[in-house]
Amino acid sequence: MKMNCIAVDDEVLALKKIKRYADITDYLLKPIPFDRFVKAVEKVYSRFLKDAQVQYINLKTGTAPLQQNTPGFTFVKLGNKTIKIYYNKILYIEGMRDYQQIHTGKQQLQNRI
Repeated sequence: MKMNCIAVDDEVLALKKIKRYADITDYLLKPIPFDRFVKAVEKVYSRFLKDAQVQYINLKTGTAPLQQNTPGFTFVKLGNKTIKIYYNKILYIEGMRDYQQIHTGKQQLQNRI
């Protein structure tokens, strides 16, 4: 169950990405106002809840879940290393201009975007 939200510099690029990738829930134009960011997060979260409810109903009725093969992890490149990070270990991700910092319970991983 992928739910992506992209941040782009112009609306034309955002619309091209949305047409190309079906799993994009919303897009944000840079610079991102906080209220627009909150709205995008709420949109992704409501879609997540809706999909989770459908999967729960499918499990309750005995039918197969809609998406079973989604990975519970991602790979992040840090310098010349590639590290596997499990989604359930990520507390939050902080955007810092050209970098992002991924905060887990034990470490802070910073990589260039």
